[in-house]
Amino acid sequence: MNRKRQLGLDTFFLKKIKSSEFLVSVVVLAEVYGLTLPLARKLQAEYMDVLEAMKFVEATLASLREQRHKSTDTFMKIFKESKKLATEMGQINKARTPNLQKNRSNFNSQTVEEYYRTAVYLLFTDFIINAIIRASRSWTDSKAAVTRV
Repeated sequence: MNRKRQLGLDTFFLKKIKSSEFLVSVVVLAEVYGLTLPLARKLQAEYMDVLEAMKFVEATLASLREQRHKSTDTFMKIFKESKKLATEMGQINKARTPNLQKNRSNFNSQTVEEYYRTAVYLLFTDFIINAIIRASRSWTDSKAAVTRV
């Protein structure tokens, strides 16, 4: 890769890393993955009791659903943390929301916090909940077979 193109990419990535969307997304990832970390460790253990793992899945889903239900309070903490990290940038700005948007989130919101709660936190939390449910569907059949024995 030539030097001029590399400098262009460096500038592009630096700009993206300093963006409000990236910063809020990183804090959301840390929060949500923090809830799923015990489950991931349990599922990756060398020796795992399947029934205990299924209970862990159900407990993790319950935690995620509770956080989703209390999203206004939960995201308020996340947004405060994002603001602390954004002190170098100045402030956290809402992404531009034109009337017609095809390739990016375009949520109607009154505040910057409400925009990121809807566009990042709720969408990602729903994605993780659905991914865990899809992955654990095959276990439901296993659970029925194990409990019959």
